[in-house]
Amino acid sequence: MRDRGVNQRISKYKDRLFYTPSGQAQVGEGIPYVLKGMKERMIALETSHFAALTGIDQRCSVLLNEEAVSPCQVVWYKAFARQVYKLSLQFYGGTLKSEVNILMQRWVAEGFTQAILERIRDVVFTLEAPGP
Repeated sequence: MRDRGVNQRISKYKDRLFYTPSGQAQVGEGIPYVLKGMKERMIALETSHFAALTGIDQRCSVLLNEEAVSPCQVVWYKAFARQVYKLSLQFYGGTLKSEVNILMQRWVAEGFTQAILERIRDVVFTLEAPGP
């Protein structure tokens, strides 16, 4: 999964080389062709992100209903879940757990309930608190 960044870079480089009309683009000529080559991958990537976010929102809704969270606060707890998802795209393993723990401390300092944030972390993302 982490090789995706390398593969994306190589693919974008190839697009810049081969999606020009003559193989040697003039200034400004290659950009539309580069975007044409990248369009399908961009759509596929965004589609997968939207599918993941939809699933996260649905699992959060169920969890927040179980916790009887006020409808005014549901949006904020879902925002926390989206931030955890963003971190999961950047980090993994112990680093991800530590980053989520730091994020959770910030949200608790803002007045959100730690038990609910922990349930989102544990149930929605199947992460646990970092060990000692």
